[in-house]
Amino acid sequence: QTFPDLNDPKDTFARRWVYGIMSEISNRKFIILFFTPIAFILCITLLLLMKNSTTLRMLLSGLISLGLGIFFFVFSLHTVQCIILLGTNVSSLSFILKLVSLLPVPLLSAIFMALAYSYMIQVVE
Repeated sequence: QTFPDLNDPKDTFARRWVYGIMSEISNRKFIILFFTPIAFILCITLLLLMKNSTTLRMLLSGLISLGLGIFFFVFSLHTVQCIILLGTNVSSLSFILKLVSLLPVPLLSAIFMALAYSYMIQVVE
């Protein structure tokens, strides 16, 4: 079974980056398709762990939030790199749509890191 063609049109993005597992846009899209359900399940787990909070539940919530925050932080580095390397042959509407779809990733990273920090401070108290 093969995956559908996830390549972008020529000259819309930089073709190859220097490092990492997300060195091509198609790999980045595969990671988005693969990690989205996992992130959704982990967020539901976070919501369920908020009921009747105990020290163990808060510690687990902090670890899950930290894991999500670290993933979104690494992903946001590649997202910012993708924004910087947008090609010059992109129409303004396409550019705005890609920019709007890429900007929430650093925000998600900050939110999950702050949530993990909050849980860890509450566990210490």
